[in-house]
Amino acid sequence: MYLDVAATDDWKTLIHDSPVIVVGSYLDVAGRRDTNTSLLYPFQVERVLKGEVKEKHIRIAKHDRMHFEGIRDERGNPVYVKDPLYVKPRPHQQMLLFLREVSPDVYGTRFANGEWTIRPDGSLDLLVSSASSTEKQVTTDEGKRIRVRVVGVGYPQLPQKRLQDLNGIIGR
Repeated sequence: MYLDVAATDDWKTLIHDSPVIVVGSYLDVAGRRDTNTSLLYPFQVERVLKGEVKEKHIRIAKHDRMHFEGIRDERGNPVYVKDPLYVKPRPHQQMLLFLREVSPDVYGTRFANGEWTIRPDGSLDLLVSSASSTEKQVTTDEGKRIRVRVVGVGYPQLPQKRLQDLNGIIGR
């Protein structure tokens, strides 16, 4: 099974296909479990570069693990494996996020490369996962023993930009 995620090597696509683009910072790194595979993190919006957010405090949904239907552990419990794209937020660090609203006042990134740290000089660094392979021995609902392996990921390279360079592309 392969996890298909959206990623782009083009700034214009990232900007065009993201309904909301904000600058701000995560307020806390203790995410609250929203679903079996997502954590919600509080985020303070400093500036909206594209789209609209109703509040200055929003929640960002980040998938931290994956669940495979029909696969259970030896005790019959659902199996979760670490999502190789998950990166734990850093509190109070200025961020550029390319978002979409997933439910009222909850946003998530559509692209694997949708979270960027902003350095003091305005240059951008992609927030990437350092995940390596994760493997678990599990049992399917039919009683078959299998191994589930999640392999770390690579990200497409976008040309180096500064935040001020993107303002011209965004149009604000």
